[in-house]
Amino acid sequence: MIKLSKELDYTIQFLIALSCQEENAPLSVRQFSKNTTISFLFLQRIAGKLREAGIVESTKGTNGGYLLSKTLSELTLKDISEIIDGETNVVECFKYNRNCKMLAGCKSVSVFQKINVDLLNYLSTITLDKYVA
Repeated sequence: MIKLSKELDYTIQFLIALSCQEENAPLSVRQFSKNTTISFLFLQRIAGKLREAGIVESTKGTNGGYLLSKTLSELTLKDISEIIDGETNVVECFKYNRNCKMLAGCKSVSVFQKINVDLLNYLSTITLDKYVA
């Protein structure tokens, strides 16, 4: 079964919350953690990955927090997934160029390659703005 990781789930929740903030009003990770009961340390790690990728920017101080650097229409599920979880693949043997011992005799590798390409193409069409009211 193909499913989103918990970290990607929480990332999407965080990005949507950021998009709902008033203009130039940073969102505190600590406050978001309290509001959602998502671990503060887990959210810090997510925010750090998003900051390194240029998706959010941070402000320091008592009223500090995070602001979106991009709009939700600029963020595809594929991009977010790769920032948070790394390379997206439908089967483990494609991940990080693993050398599969069964590859030479594998009858399904071409099928999984096509599925993987189709999935990545589809994830590239999904932007978060389509799902925020």
